[in-house]
Amino acid sequence: MSTVFVDLVTWAMATLQASPPVAPQIYRNRLRVVPTEVEQSLVVRMDKSSPALTAIAGAPIDWTSNFAVDCYLRADSDEEADEQVAPLMNSVFGRLLQPDPALDALDIYIEPGPIEWDFVATGENLVCATLLFTALQRTAAHNLESPQP
Repeated sequence: MSTVFVDLVTWAMATLQASPPVAPQIYRNRLRVVPTEVEQSLVVRMDKSSPALTAIAGAPIDWTSNFAVDCYLRADSDEEADEQVAPLMNSVFGRLLQPDPALDALDIYIEPGPIEWDFVATGENLVCATLLFTALQRTAAHNLESPQP
C-alpha cells in the first residue's frame, strides 16, 4: 500500500534520475552527511502536507503538499558557491516543471515555491540550495491513497 505523498516523491526521484540524470547521486530522505568524495548530489524529501477543509463528509480530500529538493555541491571557493550551484538548481527546476504524462496520471499539479541557500561552514565549501515545490493532490475520504482507480 502506498500514499499520494509517497507517490509524489517516487515520481520526483524517477524524473530526476531519468536519462540523463540531473546529478550523479540522487537520494531519497537522506539524513546523513554528504560523503566528501561526492561533488554533486540531490536529496528529494517531503516537507509538509495540509488538507483543505471539506464541506461534504465522505468527499475526497484536496491536499497542498510541499516537497523539497536539496541541491548539494562542493564549490571551488566560498565566493563563487552560489554561482557554481546555479546550473544544478536550473536542471532540477526545469526537469520537475516540464509537462509529464506520468504526473497527469497521478492527478498531481506542481508549482514552484521558495528557494533557500545554506553555505555550510565546515571548511569543505559545501553549498546546499533547497528548491521547494508545492503539489496539489487529492486523496480518498478515509485513507491517504489516490481516489483514482
